[in-house]
Amino acid sequence: MTTRPPGPGPTADPDPDQGCPARHHERDGYAAAEQLQAQRPQWVIMYGCYTRQLIAWPKFAVSRRVIITTRYPDALISRLDRAEHNYRLHTPGNQPRTADGSAASQP
Repeated sequence: MTTRPPGPGPTADPDPDQGCPARHHERDGYAAAEQLQAQRPQWVIMYGCYTRQLIAWPKFAVSRRVIITTRYPDALISRLDRAEHNYRLHTPGNQPRTADGSAASQP
């Protein structure tokens, strides 16, 4: 039989139904990610509870790997717009979209 050394036992894992340990600022982060995802459906937007950052990946073809991270929702929007403008490949079926999801006019 194996015995454990004296001392505190292992810490409990977070509730698997809840993900990370629930804290009020994390709820705000998840809510911000959900709102931004609705505003920018051409991006996958998540909140990392351990990094406390918003993380975004494009759903469209890009000229190089693009992963955007920030702690502030307003900063994420401007970074998404800039990355989409700079790195999106404009191919048939992969046309730029406006914030409301409609096709953008081409010059």
